Amino acid sequence: MCWSLEVSLGTSICSLLVSIFLLQGWQPVRFRFYGGCLLGLCSMQWAEAFLWYHGDLVESCQVGGANRFGTQILVPLALILQPLGPFFSARLFLPQRALPMCYAAPPLLWFGGLCFKYLVFGDRYPNAWLFCEVLCTHISPMGYLVWYARNSAPYKILALRKFFEVTHTTFEAWQMILWCAYISAPVLKAMRPLLKALFACAWGLACCLLSMTITDSPPSNWCIYIVSYNIIALIEYALVQAGLVSGEESDESEDESETETDEEEGLKTSANKISGWGI
Repeated sequence: MCWSLEVSLGTSICSLLVSIFLLQGWQPVRFRFYGGCLLGLCSMQWAEAFLWYHGDLVESCQVGGANRFGTQILVPLALILQPLGPFFSARLFLPQRALPMCYAAPPLLWFGGLCFKYLVFGDRYPNAWLFCEVLCTHISPMGYLVWYARNSAPYKILALRKFFEVTHTTFEAWQMILWCAYISAPVLKAMRPLLKALFACAWGLACCLLSMTITDSPPSNWCIYIVSYNIIALIEYALVQAGLVSGEESDESEDESETETDEEEGLKTSANKISGWGI
């Protein structure tokens, strides 16, 4: 999340350009994987740029207005792309280290269902953000967009927060931490070396915790997170071009070792079958 139209739009355009550059066919595989990740992770900045520009955020939340469209269609689409960008990027460029397809089901069913609800029933019915209702985006006292459930009554049937005696702020914090963990799963599975993957995911969590500490909106520093990834990817690319860091050696060596292991297992299986036949 960003704090103005200029920052949201600037982050979106920069990330799009970096992603297109990294996705070129002549790039090493791992940089194409980075490009696909950035496309998905940056999707929320486009939704927020729309809301800043068209969202009638200060005046009212009009039925049929841009605010309701951005909140109930563009934000759920962005929340689908945030985890599925890294997921499908791994399946396309690093299929041997990709998560199974069942990973894609939760965001498609939940947030896709919200989009389907809007298309079928219109924008008069609020989105359900984990037991809360939200119709429109508004601006927090510190000037951040709030498109998720806040200051909204939980559903009486599913009022888990009241049952577990969890405060609204604590619940928001755990929502963000769990969402960061879900987004990080494809990166941790596909990116090598593992230490680099851990650093990338830890940086996202650090930005989330920073937002919780110094702002009134947990996802308020998401644009800093995205811009940082763009810079880190370009720095690594420059180091590879300068010959200071290997391009594909680590990926290829790991893939070769995995292939050799598979071949050895296949030979052992064949030998066991032959011995079982008495040859």
